[in-house]
Amino acid sequence: MIEQTLPYDKDNEVGLIASCLVSGREVLSEILDNIKPDYFYFTPHKIIFEAIVDLSRQAEAVDITALVGELKDRERLDQVGGISFISSILDVPPPIDIEFACKRIEEKYLLRRSVEKCYAVIKRCHDGSNSFDETMQYFVDAAHSVSDASRAGDTVVPIKQACMDAIDVYGQRYQNKRLITGVESGLKDLDTLTSGFQPGNEIILAGRPGMGKSALALNIMRNAAIKGDGSIMFSLEMPTQQLIDRFVTMETRIDGKKVRVGDLVKAEFLKINDALDKFYNLPIFIDDRGGLTVSEISRVMRKSIKKHPEIKIAIVDHLQLVRGSNPQNRNLELGNITGAFKALAKELRIPIILLSQLNREVERRNNPFKRPRLSDLRDSGSIEQDADDVIFIYRPWVYGDDKDPKDDRRSITINEADCELITAKQRQGPTGIINCMFFDKIQKFENKTQIGPSELYEGKGGNNGA
Repeated sequence: MIEQTLPYDKDNEVGLIASCLVSGREVLSEILDNIKPDYFYFTPHKIIFEAIVDLSRQAEAVDITALVGELKDRERLDQVGGISFISSILDVPPPIDIEFACKRIEEKYLLRRSVEKCYAVIKRCHDGSNSFDETMQYFVDAAHSVSDASRAGDTVVPIKQACMDAIDVYGQRYQNKRLITGVESGLKDLDTLTSGFQPGNEIILAGRPGMGKSALALNIMRNAAIKGDGSIMFSLEMPTQQLIDRFVTMETRIDGKKVRVGDLVKAEFLKINDALDKFYNLPIFIDDRGGLTVSEISRVMRKSIKKHPEIKIAIVDHLQLVRGSNPQNRNLELGNITGAFKALAKELRIPIILLSQLNREVERRNNPFKRPRLSDLRDSGSIEQDADDVIFIYRPWVYGDDKDPKDDRRSITINEADCELITAKQRQGPTGIINCMFFDKIQKFENKTQIGPSELYEGKGGNNGA
């Protein structure tokens, strides 16, 4: 391998140090706001700049006399080349454009970081102790660490800029007057309550086994895709063919068991072909590998959205199957996973739906209802804390619950398809119970418009967020 000199800009390094010593407090502040000691390539320059930073923090005058004294106190004056070297810096004219000089120094630093990361990747490739996926994940993480460092000074937005941006947002809202501003689920009452799944939000869709979590996720994907909003699902539990079976079942309304075993008449077979033709061009993407880590999912999600910008929502089925880095403490591990997905949703500006199991306390409950509560989320309180929205799926028929939600002394008539979507938390809006229909045999969720306005969750209105 050919050794090459790392990138640097000696003239601007010396010029910026000279500016710190002769150009006054305002220029010094601008340099200190944009440059860190690590940005300097030459060790003497780095040591001198560290001393300048400390002098500034002590509110001391920053000039050659103070600098020499500070370096003597640190016993590092000889290490930088003595007084003669510091004096020679003053012979260099300060850069005319301080901002440009700062950017040049930062750019060279980031290029050196990139070279170091690339060498580390090459070393991993040569030693053969890591798998290809592990090496690629290390490469992606390394690239993001350098990229994040380059944006470190650009994360703070003044309120003036935020207000200017908001004017455009409110103008668009005023012109469009859309009640649904996010990705639509296809269930009218749910979309009315949530205004659609919002970009940057982490949504927990939870329920006990058999309640229809995966089915609802697929219904959302199908309905969103028809509206033009693409989706990507990470199916850690079911292979792609099983997902296609469910898509076909919900589209054709043919009993799922008949679809799975091929017990079909010719007319049904033709309906399946028509359904496949319909799905063929829809913007739906699936990754059905099991045992993925949150880092692996993040990498694929970023890559997929870059390649297919029509993707507007992501779904992970399900949260408890995502591998973490701390299997000894599952609560802490899940907290790290949900926190990472929340950060990813904000970064990619899409909603991410995480399907989640509930603990068995739901079924041990002695009250008349088995409706889930936030405390029923399995394994970690961080799930509730990190989520923007939490939606539970509850089917009274499964538990034989036939009590009136408003008066548990009165029984009501229920049927097998009755389903409630309980929005138990919504950071930016009200909570509520949405009544809909779930037809298990065809994996289909449908509106139940005859119910009328949604009842508020546990009789409470308002924001149940944090």
